Amino acid sequence: MNLLVPMLLALAAPGTAAVYGLPEPPTPAPTPQLWFNFSDDFLGMAVLNTDDYRTVNITIGGRWDGWRFAADASMLTNRGRDGTTPSRTDELTYSLGYAVLDREREETWKALLTLGIGGRTYGDLGGESVQNHIHETFGYKTVYLPYDSEEGTDGFAFFHTRMTGVPAWEYQFSGPFGKWAAQIEGGGLVSTGEEIQLYGGANLVSLGTDSMAWIGARYQWHNDTYLTRTSQIVGEKETGWWLVVGLSRTPGVLVTASLNPDRETVAGTLGLTFDTAAKPNHEGAGYRVDNSLKFFPGGGNTGLDIRWQPGWLAEMSLSPRDVLVLCYDFGAVTAYEDWQDCYVGFDQLVMGWAPTWEIKTLKRLHWSIAGYLAGGVRLERIHEEDGTPRFVEDDVQVAAVAQGELAMRFGWRFSDKGDTWLDQLRLGVGVDGWLPWPSATARNGADVDEYMEPGVSAHLSFGLTVDW
Repeated sequence: MNLLVPMLLALAAPGTAAVYGLPEPPTPAPTPQLWFNFSDDFLGMAVLNTDDYRTVNITIGGRWDGWRFAADASMLTNRGRDGTTPSRTDELTYSLGYAVLDREREETWKALLTLGIGGRTYGDLGGESVQNHIHETFGYKTVYLPYDSEEGTDGFAFFHTRMTGVPAWEYQFSGPFGKWAAQIEGGGLVSTGEEIQLYGGANLVSLGTDSMAWIGARYQWHNDTYLTRTSQIVGEKETGWWLVVGLSRTPGVLVTASLNPDRETVAGTLGLTFDTAAKPNHEGAGYRVDNSLKFFPGGGNTGLDIRWQPGWLAEMSLSPRDVLVLCYDFGAVTAYEDWQDCYVGFDQLVMGWAPTWEIKTLKRLHWSIAGYLAGGVRLERIHEEDGTPRFVEDDVQVAAVAQGELAMRFGWRFSDKGDTWLDQLRLGVGVDGWLPWPSATARNGADVDEYMEPGVSAHLSFGLTVDW
């Protein structure tokens, strides 16, 4: 675990709601007018992803004056790999609240307290067919599990509160990434079915000109009453301490990740936020940061690049714009797709140098060519699937890795000033190559094969160029 936690912290990519279905703001920023989140266990660390549990959930939420609303659809599964009987259930949670204290947009101290009511419907809500459609789309095996016999709807009352403090400039930490803020929050619900959920957490937030990043911890607690047997198994996996990291632009995109290190439970989120009331932080450090989500061939293979140019590198650039790059990739290694009833999950973190050239063509077209050379660490692990796996699940294998990339990015300036969030969007294509050392060996009697091997893959990317 000593290697896994730093990798998560560097991910700054795909947390989840502490209590699903409550109108908790999706980022440390003030509550947006509307948000949409997609969370899935495959967006978490691939070497830890050994069961689906909360396999996928979709959340929408927003505000209208002082009113807050949210809805969450979750699919819960238990494949029985811990010796329990395989099972599943679906949950649909919906809530409506009012911000009785709403000072989210104050300068120094920002406070929020929301009280409200809601409901949670559980049982067979069609989640199995949705999950298997997704699995078939990405080439994974379909999953058929019996639904729990319990079904119904419980009502609940909830609360959510948080306080954010932004120190005056003379008390700010020194550093390249804008202003810093500290935030504490908590929330919970009590249901008519005697279910009680509570959580508390704290975040350290970096406030850029129009973006933010955060790292934090939270503690989740659930009493002994659950809706169904599957709900209990999943709930016990989600209780305890969580590490959380995130990166967002409001309005725009958000990417978060969370890890429960005790239970090796992971989750990641991709989302969109809309907020016409969002204002830039004019005291940001003025850095330009490029964030890109990369999508590789194969089910759920994803990467995140963060690029920035510190002052010392600007003075000695070999290209028109040399930057540092922090890159985290994860998913399933496609080279071993033919292994029967098992696959190899990977997580890789590298940091390096990336020269960049901008090509001048049309006035409003942003076109850049970039590459990078980087080094870091790569983790791979064999995971079993249902059936007769060729190789059994093994320990995490660790290797040093060198990686290179060549890519092009394209964007369009929709306004003359180029200062709207649409102007910051980037689409791209590229190719990555990696060289890990040493390799690893899988054995099952006389059957032997190698993994942790060099590879090459093309990718598509979606990103933002933001001011920090």
